[in-house]
Amino acid sequence: MSATAAVCQEQVARLSVLINFPTFAQGVRELVKTLGDVAITDPHAIAVVDEYLAGSEYSPTPVALRRIALELAPRFGGGTAARPKDCDLCAGGWRRVLRLVTRTKDGKTSEPITGEQAAALYPRLKDSQSQMIYSAVQFCECPAGDRQREFERRRKAMPEMGPKAKGKR
Repeated sequence: MSATAAVCQEQVARLSVLINFPTFAQGVRELVKTLGDVAITDPHAIAVVDEYLAGSEYSPTPVALRRIALELAPRFGGGTAARPKDCDLCAGGWRRVLRLVTRTKDGKTSEPITGEQAAALYPRLKDSQSQMIYSAVQFCECPAGDRQREFERRRKAMPEMGPKAKGKR
């Protein structure tokens, strides 16, 4: 069983209140087609759009609708999601990485290292002027990381707001 075309059209119409909703019929049809392909039932299609509307002010891509539909599928009798929301490598889509940075005459090099390697190197590098251990966070490759990456893309696409943005308009 899958969602009916009428329900999918109605649900995509609800998305028209969002910024950057497709202005061409082909874009709207693609969203309807995607929702129809991924939604297991009519209530599942409604839940996908409810979930998207609750967390975004920008129109979804077909990929975003697919991702949400997969996450919600178990609640509507579908299979389990392909991957867990968070994986064992990350916290909410962010993963800590360590790099050994070496400064040379020609610039600097950077190579990834493990936590064990960093612990072993730290005493030797504590007073070094040419090498250091750099800790950072990056997006994970799991669905939670994909969602964080999408939020960051949308944040960058938004016009600046607030008191600091007054002179930039």
